[in-house]
Amino acid sequence: MTLSGLLLGLLNIAIVLVILVLIGAIIMWVMNTLGWPIPGNVQKLYLAVVALIALAMLVALLLGAVPPWRIVAVPLVTNNCSIAAVPSPNVTSLAESVTSTEA
Repeated sequence: MTLSGLLLGLLNIAIVLVILVLIGAIIMWVMNTLGWPIPGNVQKLYLAVVALIALAMLVALLLGAVPPWRIVAVPLVTNNCSIAAVPSPNVTSLAESVTSTEA
């Protein structure tokens, strides 16, 4: 893994965490405005879930797996060819299959 890949992965993790905490803060603000405050143990549980998501993303980054949630996406290119352009060796064309059954 290159340094730039590691930095992009850490940036992705930080952005996802900020978005999740911001969503939680907005929900808490709306609920407090409506007069239904969210208990402290529910807030701690939400932050624990956010921390577990961050841990899963960090482990995926360190093990070389593709993180399940990516904000800053880098296109995956392998050997400068797209996957759709590579034909499968076991698939015959429709014309070949029709002519082989008629003969």
